[in-house]
Amino acid sequence: MRCSEEHESTRWGTYRDKATGRPFIRAGFRPAVCRACSVKPRCTRAASRRLGLHPRAEHEALAASRQRQESAEGRQLYGQRQGIEGTIAQSERSFGLRQARYRGLAKMTFQGVATAAALNLVRLAAWLSLRALAPTRTSRFKALTAYMVCTAYMVCTAYMVCTASCCAAPSGCKLMPADSDVPTVRR
Repeated sequence: MRCSEEHESTRWGTYRDKATGRPFIRAGFRPAVCRACSVKPRCTRAASRRLGLHPRAEHEALAASRQRQESAEGRQLYGQRQGIEGTIAQSERSFGLRQARYRGLAKMTFQGVATAAALNLVRLAAWLSLRALAPTRTSRFKALTAYMVCTAYMVCTAYMVCTASCCAAPSGCKLMPADSDVPTVRR
């Protein structure tokens, strides 16, 4: 194996991860070669570089899986997964489904069914009240423009004089609500 600077690795070994027991391959480079290398700060902070690699069968399975995810079929399958991921996340956040409250299969089955029923009731209530299930992400630009409009509105109401450029109409500030009883004066 060669690094990006075409230096040859000197040590190879097969090891097992102590935590998971899975095999991996470790390749190492000579410290003397790494110390003299001009790109060592971008490569490693240690005396020499060591690489951990998956065995060939595992590496090929990971590469095939990544390629399958990039295909049209893989994106469709991921789209299905996204729907259930949101449901699982909501049940974990709202109802504490991450941890078991009881011991035993019968009680755990009951906890799962009760949580699913509660989740359905919460979603039904949100649907009936026309409330979104979850807020969508607001871009920084949209948040900034909302802040600027809010600031201009507060200036209008605080001084009762509109300083915003939106006030072309003599009737008053367009930023203020229509039912506002605060009079505005155009400068």
